[in-house]
Amino acid sequence: MTTFCAEHGISRKTFYEIRRRSLADGPAAALEPRSRRPKSSPSKLADEVRRQAIGVRAALEQSGLDCGPVSVHDKMRAMGLEVVPSVASLARIFREAGVARLEPRKKPRAAWRRFVYAAPNACWQLDATEYVLTRGRKCVIFQLIDDHSRCAVASHVAWGETAEAAIVVFDKAQPPMACPNGCCRTTGPRSTRRAVDSWVSSSST
Repeated sequence: MTTFCAEHGISRKTFYEIRRRSLADGPAAALEPRSRRPKSSPSKLADEVRRQAIGVRAALEQSGLDCGPVSVHDKMRAMGLEVVPSVASLARIFREAGVARLEPRKKPRAAWRRFVYAAPNACWQLDATEYVLTRGRKCVIFQLIDDHSRCAVASHVAWGETAEAAIVVFDKAQPPMACPNGCCRTTGPRSTRRAVDSWVSSSST
């Protein structure tokens, strides 16, 4: 057999493969070249994974839940899917499908200019941020910080951006913090702004 393989320029492994195919499919079929087509199609599998990812994202969004790449990745893993793309791949899939939430172009750090008050505890800054809970209900997070040191003075969570809730976060700051000379705040309801101005004026006197 060694001499036969050397004369025909084939390896012993090829000889045994041809003999196996000849016994299974016949001598003629054994000499026909076999198809090099892969048993599975990676591109077809990738398309199916994309459809699954977009479907999971749509289901989360309809349920009022967070539907970003991290949440979709965790949900797909929890579902026990065979192939779960990485968070970066999911972000790319959503961008290509046109379903990603576009964020405004951010300015470079060189364009940042920070404005701070000259002295600590002289001016507080009040921010109110709306947050969506897991079941779709909204709440508002009030944050009170010192405009000079950026120290967190107090915080409070309420169901809406009301004057009463704004006053509560100021009341939490006293004591131990002394009342500042002034307060700057983000835009909000006029009633809230009036209530904050009134509180600062009355507490400073």
